[in-house]
Amino acid sequence: MTNLKLRLMTNIRLMTASIEIPSVVQEKEAEVFEKIRNASGTSTSTSDAGAHFFDKAESQRETSTSTIEADTLNSEKNNSGKIRKFHVRRNISIGIAAAFAFFCILMISNPVLAEDVPVIGHIFAQVGEKMGFAGDYSDYAKPLSDEKSSEVSTSNTDTTDSKYSKTVDGNTITLSEVYCNDNALYVSMEIKSKDKFPDTLKWPVTGKQYIFLDGRDSTISFSFYGNPVHLYNAEVDGEFLDENTYIGVFRFPFKVLKDDPDANPEHHDVAVPKDSEITASLHISEIYSYLPVEEQKNESGVKSIINDSKNWWVEGPWDFEISAQVDSSKTIEKTVGNAEDYGVITLKKSPFEITADYQFTKPDDYAFAMLDQNGKLLLRGGIFGADLESYPIADYDTSEVTVYVFDYDKFFDDLKGKGLTGEDMRTLYDQNALWKETVDLSSK
Repeated sequence: MTNLKLRLMTNIRLMTASIEIPSVVQEKEAEVFEKIRNASGTSTSTSDAGAHFFDKAESQRETSTSTIEADTLNSEKNNSGKIRKFHVRRNISIGIAAAFAFFCILMISNPVLAEDVPVIGHIFAQVGEKMGFAGDYSDYAKPLSDEKSSEVSTSNTDTTDSKYSKTVDGNTITLSEVYCNDNALYVSMEIKSKDKFPDTLKWPVTGKQYIFLDGRDSTISFSFYGNPVHLYNAEVDGEFLDENTYIGVFRFPFKVLKDDPDANPEHHDVAVPKDSEITASLHISEIYSYLPVEEQKNESGVKSIINDSKNWWVEGPWDFEISAQVDSSKTIEKTVGNAEDYGVITLKKSPFEITADYQFTKPDDYAFAMLDQNGKLLLRGGIFGADLESYPIADYDTSEVTVYVFDYDKFFDDLKGKGLTGEDMRTLYDQNALWKETVDLSSK
């Protein structure tokens, strides 16, 4: 083994000596050890197994370095048997330690990049901070334990389905983790297509690509509310890992249960059971995405869109039963206003969002807005605006918020979109509001 490799291994071992190894890495340690032991049938294969992680890293070095290393290895092979055995024993121990140390660094920096570690179980860690409802979900999301349930044969492939992984015509959706609070259900998933994903539209505001769950026939129902609710253009908020793999998070806001005209035409309140286990039945009829919008200019330089309605889709169906624990421990709920004047507004703040349920006395006459403690306007979540009453809070100081009620026309004609911040925004809203109130959301 070259001095270069030896120094590299030593440095990695020193760097990782004080690192507390996560449990998932400890589990993989045994697998790495076993693979190296299984590869030790001959002295050459044993040495190569220990140095495998470094061979890839050094493959791009300059030719002169590779030539020197090759000469050194040839020299080692020509040594006597005793010296050669000594090198093998030394290389086995150093190789095992180096392989494990390298694996630790890789796992700590990004768990899903490790070759032998599946994406499933780590999707929230991969995309959580990049989502519209962003945040660190690691302390909240729970892995969905999957047990083999049945063997099925589809038209194009034979595969084994399980409770949280379904394959239809070679296209697989696998549910990974779940998190649920009073405001919403979050389910992470991996979508693997048998064919290469097309180049899909990057949305102008977010700059991201999305896969959507079909809203015409895809539905969700709950153990506490059995009427199926249609998923109107529900996005899976995530990213493409490669040409055939997309990972992301499907978020279902519980406010939709009240507002869905088909499932709840009378708009009755739906109580989500607090700190209780619930079951969700998810039916995905198809997945789809929009193709990039193409523009062309005429002779006058005027732009026109030539394919604003084309999309790509894959048909299912994929059906899942999901168990989740509603975590109300971090939810702060406050109600302001009065029914005689403008109405009542109930705010529910959970770790990643605030949901505002406003019951106006004249719904068509009033508009609602909310500033954080620094005078920053909170923006609604969801790229289609389907979740009009939920506000992501990752980029805000929501320990205290001020809620405002405006005249509808005045707000949308004169106030919305001014682009002000801080005290300028607060002054503008204070001067034009019909009613306002500051709410402490720092504790229950």
